[in-house]
Amino acid sequence: MKKHYLLLTIIGITLLLVQITIYMPTNDNITVKQGFKKENINRVGKAQPNYTLTKLYSKSTPLFSPLEDNKSLLPMPNTELGDALTNQSKLLKIRENEKKGNFYSDNQLDITYDKLNKSVELLSNWNNGTSSKRLEDLFDTYILKGRNRKGNVKFTGYFSPIIEVSKTQTTDFQHPIYARPDDLEVIPTRSEILNGALKGQGLELAWAKSSKDIRNMQLQGSGYAKYSDGSVEYLAYGGNNARTRKNTYRAEKVSMSGNSGKKSKENTNVSPKPQNVRPGYTFFERSQKSKPMGAGSVHLTPEISVAVDSRLIPLGACLLAEFPVIDEKGRLLHHEYKIILAQDTGGAIKGAGHLDFYTGIGIAAEHKARYMSHYGRVWILMPKDLK
Repeated sequence: MKKHYLLLTIIGITLLLVQITIYMPTNDNITVKQGFKKENINRVGKAQPNYTLTKLYSKSTPLFSPLEDNKSLLPMPNTELGDALTNQSKLLKIRENEKKGNFYSDNQLDITYDKLNKSVELLSNWNNGTSSKRLEDLFDTYILKGRNRKGNVKFTGYFSPIIEVSKTQTTDFQHPIYARPDDLEVIPTRSEILNGALKGQGLELAWAKSSKDIRNMQLQGSGYAKYSDGSVEYLAYGGNNARTRKNTYRAEKVSMSGNSGKKSKENTNVSPKPQNVRPGYTFFERSQKSKPMGAGSVHLTPEISVAVDSRLIPLGACLLAEFPVIDEKGRLLHHEYKIILAQDTGGAIKGAGHLDFYTGIGIAAEHKARYMSHYGRVWILMPKDLK
């Protein structure tokens, strides 16, 4: 009987060692799904605050070698990409004064203006058929390691809303859409503005049916105002009141003094309570543009333009994404590879683990943006012939 127990113990230990060997994390090559060749993803510790030293990117082997049955998942040339690349070239032209500087640099990768410009040129030639070369012959790829340092990047969505407005205040349209005041040293907080702090200063661009409509447009950064006569006006981002949550807490107690009913404030040792949960307020400005503009000062292209943290991914960068494809209920179906372009920024887009995907204008775009919250991977494309 003892021999049987000993034999079972030895077998159990052997099986345990086999499982540990199989599942133990290592720094070996990690196989990329969807038929990609193996690539070495360097697993390092926590990110350092200095972005020139963090090694946020890791060089990859060519990624354009899918299995035969996955051809449909490859990025393909298309008209929309051609238009977006034309805008990308304009964006870089606007930033030409930064030509001599490095946008990002470590011992593996230097991202310069010249490299970004060359990437747009090569990709444009590939897209319009001028170049017969394959993508893997044109570019070196560097994977963005993401927040968890393993290459996982979260994709969310944003869109351009259309809200019904009136040119004047009426019974149905009571909520003002404000332009940013230029002559105030300290711009009021959100709650102060909602309580009328800017009333009567001639800053009203239009009047909305509800404050919820305005808040929705503020969250997206811009949008369209649709008037009762059917005309539509694009309202671009016009700045903010430079308020954050940091100055929204005060330690004070409100008490009643005397019979006058006036309130007096006295400092106490009680725990501070939030006085204004969201003090930030976004303003708008009228724009002659008919299409939404990104922070790069060019038109955004639905399904191609993305908002990035420009400290890590510079505006003007061409990217390859392993992009999550979702159904109408937001369920993940699969991933596909597509070219996306860094053309915008956003207040909530911080760090290496988050990109915001522009879905377009109106209700359908809103629906897709609301459901977009899935992970994929992102590579920056650097030209092979410009080291």
